[in-house]
Amino acid sequence: MKPVFGVMKPLFGACIFIQKTQKAGPRQIIQIGEKSIDYNSDFRLYLCSRNSQMEVDETVKAAVAKICFSVTQTGLASQILGLAITIEKPDLETRSSELMREAEQMKIKLDGIEQSLLNRNVREFGNIDGRDLKALASSEGSLLDNASLLDSLNKSKENAETIAASLAEADKLQKQLIKEKEVYQPLAQTASTLYFAVSELHKHNPVYNFSVNTIITLYKRTFNKVTGSADALKRIEELRNVLRRDVYEYVSRALFRKDRLMFSMHFIYRTQPALFAQNVCLLFMSNEKTKPLCIRSVSERRRRLLSNPSDTKWQQRPRVGKFVDDFLCQKLIASLAVRF
Repeated sequence: MKPVFGVMKPLFGACIFIQKTQKAGPRQIIQIGEKSIDYNSDFRLYLCSRNSQMEVDETVKAAVAKICFSVTQTGLASQILGLAITIEKPDLETRSSELMREAEQMKIKLDGIEQSLLNRNVREFGNIDGRDLKALASSEGSLLDNASLLDSLNKSKENAETIAASLAEADKLQKQLIKEKEVYQPLAQTASTLYFAVSELHKHNPVYNFSVNTIITLYKRTFNKVTGSADALKRIEELRNVLRRDVYEYVSRALFRKDRLMFSMHFIYRTQPALFAQNVCLLFMSNEKTKPLCIRSVSERRRRLLSNPSDTKWQQRPRVGKFVDDFLCQKLIASLAVRF
């Protein structure tokens, strides 16, 4: 983007970004070089880049709105959360969408009824005859004798009550939908965490690129592998375990064998960070140049410990198995055997 801004700056100058215009009769013009060009106040310039590390030139930063459309962990979790209801209870999701649409239409209609009481001759909503507060102010004698006015007010009241009841039903269903979604929040959070754990692999090797759609596809398949259960929390935990295993195995098949140990440690670290004390992750997954001095001092001890994995791997397995999934424990041990 820097070359682009380098071209824009002398071409457009500060006049466009600051909107420094001049009037020539009814026209607004700007000066670009030696030419005067008509200026439209609706002029907008959109620049798109795939570079997430884009830097905007300081001279134009104040006049440029930078919008980042990259995937965030919270945003992805929210998107995946909606898929759970669509898969598990499609009728509820469909009904919710219909009620939301109806609610918007009813709100417009309710606003129209209110306006009909304030503006004479408004006849846009059914059989409402347009009687309004002005009729109340200009009516003579007893209001109870004005049959047309009372009829108009009664119809407005009935329509308003019907709309209010429909809005209450829509609100109730929305609360039910939110409650249903909260049950799947841990699963959606797990799926989001898995994507960002996998997406970081390109830093190790540029060929390791996995899209959001890959995780979403595996996420959808998970629901077909776990049968329904009366205990919702137990089923969610089963879904999380199946999803973690499927993502791990899917990604492992795409990696070079020498990188599977690295991925196993990285996978555990990202999905269960509480198991790692400070600097422990660096001990296993960084090279000698990037390690802090306090970590380098134990490198030799680590080499001695892992020099004969056949003696140590089965001793360590029961201890590791207390904290991580059994399939991860087995994969980690297998990767250690291959690596060393």
